[in-house]
Amino acid sequence: MQTDKSTQCYSAVLIFESSCPAPDYDRLYEEQLVLLRATSIEEAREKANAYGKQAEHSYENGYGETITISFKQLVDVQQSLYEGEPISTGSEVYSRYFRDYSAYEHFETLLKGQQL
Repeated sequence: MQTDKSTQCYSAVLIFESSCPAPDYDRLYEEQLVLLRATSIEEAREKANAYGKQAEHSYENGYGETITISFKQLVDVQQSLYEGEPISTGSEVYSRYFRDYSAYEHFETLLKGQQL
């Protein structure tokens, strides 16, 4: 992949929500980390929001129910920590800090070995 030297690599964290009109449907949320190239963090935010809106879609599941995937929120955009090419195993592209590990552990079921 050839890149424009005037752009920088940014990572964006987006949240998507899965919904369905079925009364017993349990909403599901997805956190995505995407990489994009932009000339500024403002442009990167615009591109991330456009990506989120473009990714919205609906489909019919195996039960004949319509599942709708909606872009819920752009959480964060940061200049990527890794600028090399190509991205290889172990390349750090995003990092964030937080203070409340128990809150993170509460929502991140994979830490406890639970499946969705």
